[in-house]
Amino acid sequence: MRVLFVPVPITARLLAHTDGRPIAYTDATAVVVFVYQDRSGVFTVDIHTRHPAADGRLRVLLDERPLLIAAAARLAAAGSEGSRGH
Repeated sequence: MRVLFVPVPITARLLAHTDGRPIAYTDATAVVVFVYQDRSGVFTVDIHTRHPAADGRLRVLLDERPLLIAAAARLAAAGSEGSRGH
């Protein structure tokens, strides 16, 4: 069964943690995304689906590649760099 494409409004705002650190907030109706940096410097991308319609229609990219493929490539690269030193 083909799903009919219906564009939804997308809004973005800059929020802040209680300590003042910025949070980028994007609301795309069925999906909400929060992006922030924690106190240790680690970046977090927190994705929440709010509607069953998002199931099966969410594609997460890292450096323009599907997340799992990109993560595997990064791990492989890190492993090959580590093996060069031995």
